[in-house]
Amino acid sequence: RLPFRLSLSTEVGFNKHQFDPNTITLEIRPILEKEFGKWYVAVNPDFSKSFRGPDAHRGPGFEPGLKVSYNVTKILAPGFEYYAETGPISHFFPLGEQHHLIFPTLDLNVSPEWELNFGVGRGLTGSSEHWIVKWIIGKRFKF
Repeated sequence: RLPFRLSLSTEVGFNKHQFDPNTITLEIRPILEKEFGKWYVAVNPDFSKSFRGPDAHRGPGFEPGLKVSYNVTKILAPGFEYYAETGPISHFFPLGEQHHLIFPTLDLNVSPEWELNFGVGRGLTGSSEHWIVKWIIGKRFKF
């Protein structure tokens, strides 16, 4: 038995060129989660590959993610999230070309079936987005 929860998220993207010049992509994201009392920690290393577009010649990319939150109540959990895009695994981009973002976040666990997540992020490098707002509405499914 593992000392943490493990899941896997995959995404195959067929993107319109006006939204992403890489029109066929694959993402594989293992998700490692652990609760320590009222603390929640998740590590989400994302491995991505473009199959059509300007990045198709590159090897798989690495995009690490981290989430830490604290359950103040059963419903309310403030925390922070970190996301990065470092470039191909074989040769990371120079730091100035990487994207690193930090988000103070708020999770609202409104029911066993629904979750809400909100955050306002700030870029930490010159090539990162300066400010970004994210809002996630999640529906939980039991199999």
